Amino acid sequence: MESRDPITERGRFWRIAGEGAAFQAGSAAIDSATIVASLVFQLSEVYGRLGERLRCSGRPLPAT
Repeated sequence: MESRDPITERGRFWRIAGEGAAFQAGSAAIDSATIVASLVFQLSEVYGRLGERLRCSGRPLPAT
């Protein structure tokens, strides 16, 4: 029966664990980017409609 080197086994474990952590971090970054992009889109839609209403009402637009 062949004996396994515990250092090699330990190194393999940490390499796989590190790859899993990197994958999770990448997934979280993609989720965060999607959420932020959606929020920016929604806010730009709301403020765009608000600006149109203010222009149509004849009132001056607020300073930005």
